[in-house]
Amino acid sequence: MRESKDKIKSRMIRNAARIWGFQEPQDESSFDPIVSLLLGACAFELEKISREINNSESRLIERLVNILTPQPITSPHPAYAIAYARPTKKGAKVFPEYQFYADIKVADQAGTRAEEKQLFFSPTGTFNLTDGRVHYLAAHNRVYEFVDDQYKDILAEMHKTPLSQTSLFIGLEVSERLSDITLFFDITGDHLKQSFFHELETCQWKIGGSYINAKKGIIDIGQQDHNVYEFINRELDLSSKISNHVNSFFNRQFVNLDLNDIEESSEAESKKIPDALFSSIDTKELSNIDQIPPGLSFSLLPPFLMNCLKI
Repeated sequence: MRESKDKIKSRMIRNAARIWGFQEPQDESSFDPIVSLLLGACAFELEKISREINNSESRLIERLVNILTPQPITSPHPAYAIAYARPTKKGAKVFPEYQFYADIKVADQAGTRAEEKQLFFSPTGTFNLTDGRVHYLAAHNRVYEFVDDQYKDILAEMHKTPLSQTSLFIGLEVSERLSDITLFFDITGDHLKQSFFHELETCQWKIGGSYINAKKGIIDIGQQDHNVYEFINRELDLSSKISNHVNSFFNRQFVNLDLNDIEESSEAESKKIPDALFSSIDTKELSNIDQIPPGLSFSLLPPFLMNCLKI
């Protein structure tokens, strides 16, 4: 606890009087003025030391809190999830001010009846929406087709020459030419997540015959604004802190692909079935995927377990 100069000086006078043999507490005026001056100067310096000790304790406690609770939010925070949506027009975006809701049925405490309630969610940032979806997925010796954007069916099997276990081909169906695209990955087996997402950061990506740049993480367009006011507001606003906390939780599961520098030959090649698949699939099964949707592209990934991957 921080002590004042007067309190320190008073205690020093009492101790001095006791050492010099005074039985009763003595007033400051009872001593020689030079003694009072020396005790006052000493008390002033001791007050400075007391203040520094108090400040050091505060810094130590603050540092300890940062180590024990590295996240900026230690109080309860809202639930969060990943939402998938396709826009109805080009150039669509979502903003933090938007709200989405889901109708759910909640049973009462007795469990006799259920009432409908609406749960509201808001985006954690400003994001572009892409009118596209994952249509095909090829790995090892199978080609999968996604149905209703949720389920994958086995479309064909590669009996001749299976793909390398380090390769994954992703077929995208898009309605327009894109400058970039973001993919989300998830693994159902918790014991595989650490190794998979570590490998995901180091993999190489290709479209057609060209390598493309990939960047890990969630890109919030709203945070690319270098306005000082917006920056300070994000640092102080609780809602922004919650959004950043949620984004950091999912950050490693997103990959952003830069499609700006793709050559025309690679773009045309990306709309065809890759040679690796064409030579490995039987002719009958190949007819199931001969109608390639516009903008189909393929990428390269590290090893993984196909049944555990969600994209």
